[in-house]
Order: sequence, then structure tokens, then C-alpha cells
Amino acid sequence: MNGIRPNRSGNGIDGRCFFLAIIAWILSACAEGLPAASKNGNMHLKRDNLELVVEMKPGEEILSVFYLVRNRNNSPLFLFNILHERPGPGGVYEIDEGGYVEVGTNETVISRKQLTLPFGVLVESKIVPFVTRVPPGGEFKETFKMPLPLSQKVYYEDPEAEQADQQSKSVPMILRFELGYFFGKPGTDELAKWYATSKGNVIGFNPFPVSSQKIISVGPFPAVPVIRPR
Repeated sequence: MNGIRPNRSGNGIDGRCFFLAIIAWILSACAEGLPAASKNGNMHLKRDNLELVVEMKPGEEILSVFYLVRNRNNSPLFLFNILHERPGPGGVYEIDEGGYVEVGTNETVISRKQLTLPFGVLVESKIVPFVTRVPPGGEFKETFKMPLPLSQKVYYEDPEAEQADQQSKSVPMILRFELGYFFGKPGTDELAKWYATSKGNVIGFNPFPVSSQKIISVGPFPAVPVIRPR
């Protein structure tokens, strides 16, 4: 019979080597999309033509959060990273220099993003964070601080419930950081609106469907004290 004869004299080493080579190739191809962490609270993630570096440094009373974003895309990148309150006197928006805090069962998420309202929660109007525009090939970096222990902080929460949480004891919880963004298309810049804020004029897109927002998430980071909602 013509054709390639099976090698029955060996012990299958060639086959296993080929299999291991395939596995190694798959792992190397996926490695770029996995976060690289160090013991000092640094994490580095590349995904969707976006590069994110995050560093969290907890102190006795303050958690310092540093993040750096690089735009590897050919289109402008818009970050939903400028949190704000509802407009005050004269239509000026007060800027929130911290981050949202969502306390879960196993981890706590610190974020700069447009929040998704839980089912059944009604609000007068949604708050869409203002944006930072990062040009193709550009980068943006920022440091903000959060008081410890962390507690639930989202704009649709009941203030009385938040005060009640402050009476609870804190527990150590691991952290995750999330950042909302989208890549612009031709004509996107023309759709941006200017808003007067306590930190000067900034741009934003409101309304903006939360379903069109992308989120890059990195973690876990070492645990810090967190107050669980009741």
C-alpha cells in the first residue's frame, strides 16, 4: 500500500512535541490579552488596540490609583473618565475627582465609566461621564485618590443608605479597576458638546447608549478594607 507508514518503532515523542508546540503557540498568541501583575499592585493589559497600566497604592487612610492609557488604534479614543455631579447653579457641573465604587460579593470594582442601572432602579436622568479624547498613538495618565475604607459609591444610591453603611465594619476585599471607552469614527468629533465644569470646559456625549460603551477591566489587586452594603 502506498502512502506514509505510521511510525510504530518510536514512543510517540514526535507527536507529543508537536502537540506541545501547538499549545505553546496558542498561549503566546493569547498572552497579549492577559494582564501582567506584580506583587506591588501594578497591572498591565493590552486589548482592542488599547494599552492600560494601573497601579494601586493603599495607605492607612487613602488608596492612590494611577492609570495610564495608550491608544494603539488609528482612530481617536474617548475615555469616560471625567465623573461629575448633576449641574449646579448656572449650569456648571461639579467634577468628582474620585471613582465609582461597586462592592460585590467577592471583589470591589473601582471605575471610571458610564454605569449600568440595576433592574428596577429609576432616576431623574442618567449621568454620562464627560470624556477625555486621546488621539491615535497618544496616551493619557492620571492619579486619583479614594478614602479608606472604601464603600459603595454610585450616583443612583440612596444617600441615607450610604450613611448607614458607614456604621458597618470593614472587611478586606480584593480590587478590580474598570475604564469605559469607545473609539471614534469619522464625524464623531463634530457630535461632541462642550460643558462648563468646576475644572474648566470639557467635552461629552449625552445622551450616549451604555450598550455602545466598551469596558476594559483589570485585576485582581491586593485587598483593602471595604464596607459592605447592608
